[in-house]
Amino acid sequence: MAKLGWPVFATVAAVLRLLYWKNYNLQNWHVIFWQPYVIQYNLRLFYFIPLYMSLLFRITGFFLFFLALQFPAAAQLRKVVTYHDSLKTQVKEVYFVMEPDTLPHGKYQRFYRSGKTEAIAKFVRGKQDSLYTEFYENGQKRIEVPYVNNRKQGPFRSYYQNGNILQEGTYVDDQQSNAIKTYYENGQPKMEAAFVNNAPDGLVKEYYTTGQPKSAITYARGEQNGPAYTYFPNGKVHTEGQFRNGKLDGSFKTYYENGQLESEATNVSGKRSGIFKTYYPSGKIKSEANYKTVTLTNPKEAARVSNSIVTGREAFKSKSTTSQVDGVSKTYYENGQVMSSINYNNGVKTGLAQDFYETGKPKQEITYSDEASSRKIINYYPSGWVQDEQYYKQNVKTGDWKSYFDQDKKIKIKETYKNNKPEGERLVYYDNGQVQEKAIYVNGRIAGVQTTYYQSGKVKSETEYKNGLRNGAYKQYHEDGKPEITGIFKNDKQSGIWKYLEADGKVFKTVTYRNGQVVTGNTSGTAK
Repeated sequence: MAKLGWPVFATVAAVLRLLYWKNYNLQNWHVIFWQPYVIQYNLRLFYFIPLYMSLLFRITGFFLFFLALQFPAAAQLRKVVTYHDSLKTQVKEVYFVMEPDTLPHGKYQRFYRSGKTEAIAKFVRGKQDSLYTEFYENGQKRIEVPYVNNRKQGPFRSYYQNGNILQEGTYVDDQQSNAIKTYYENGQPKMEAAFVNNAPDGLVKEYYTTGQPKSAITYARGEQNGPAYTYFPNGKVHTEGQFRNGKLDGSFKTYYENGQLESEATNVSGKRSGIFKTYYPSGKIKSEANYKTVTLTNPKEAARVSNSIVTGREAFKSKSTTSQVDGVSKTYYENGQVMSSINYNNGVKTGLAQDFYETGKPKQEITYSDEASSRKIINYYPSGWVQDEQYYKQNVKTGDWKSYFDQDKKIKIKETYKNNKPEGERLVYYDNGQVQEKAIYVNGRIAGVQTTYYQSGKVKSETEYKNGLRNGAYKQYHEDGKPEITGIFKNDKQSGIWKYLEADGKVFKTVTYRNGQVVTGNTSGTAK
């Protein structure tokens, strides 16, 4: 078998040589095969042919195997179609998966119910690759993001429905990096920022729709660091401050739109410290207080735009509930008169606090104790006379409460509180000192008969109460003591027959009620 192999190889080699020998034709074929030097040459040639062919087959096989890994044969892919509806009339998605592991491979397409394309993507063995594009239903592009091996890589854009750019930037290894820009729908710039590893780093600028600057805040590694400004639409500074490691540090000022200083404060590591002042637009002082500590809003918790950027005045918000004013805090009227004066001890009101009218006369005085949970309150009329007196203990109404008529100290209302509820006798007076109304309270509810009086001191009405509601007889009298109205209340509603009488005692009207609603009515004589 081996002996037959060489002549066969020699013969094939001769044929191959014949194809390249232009000086020979088919008539010389016997010369080619049987001339001794030809046979010798062919034998030498075919000694190397198997080696060449083996190497060629190996290289070709490896290349084809590599292609098979990257591009599976069509027979290995299965088409998948999903639908919006159960009747399968509205296609939602079309894509291909590799068998048998069902990894997405090749083109992916998603559709609106209308049938228009919503998104196009490409997968390679389950990993997103190439450009991912989303569309509005009107056909305009919404998002363009490039993918490489399932990671965002390269320039991206998002669009408004009118086709104008909404945002543009660059991804590096799935992280937003380099310049990021957003725009208003009219094409005007809205924000410009520099990103490093998905976090702002450098100056972040925000703009109004007019193109005027809205804010300029410096960042380092995702936190505010350095100067920060916000602006009015007219271009003038609204707020200015300094950040250090994401916290306000140093001077912080706010301004009115006319450029006049509105407030000034000092912050240390995010906490307000020292004198805080506010001003009227005229420049006159409005308030002043000394802050021992006040915790400012963590910038990371403020409203954010585009991932981790805090823009505008949100960066300067403070939590008033955690303020710890220390010492005297004062506010002023624009004419310079003191409006209020309050004493604080580590953020807690203590001692005497006063409010004043613009005339300088007292408006309110509060004396605090028990860490401000107990207090005596005195309110004043503009005339300077006492208006009322109130008492709280542990933030609960207690003791005798009184209110007075203006221009003198005659009592208008006198009542007693216990555990935050009226208790005992409550009296209301006319300005001549006569009792106008009298009632007894039990656990915050009227009990028994409530009586009202004319200024002459004679009884005007009597109403029976039960469980805090009008229940029982109601009587109203003319000033001479004769009956004017008689009836019954049931669960705080008029019930049964009510009679209305003239001063001479004659009934001029009767009305029948049920659950407060008129059932029948009859009028006779002269109506009053």
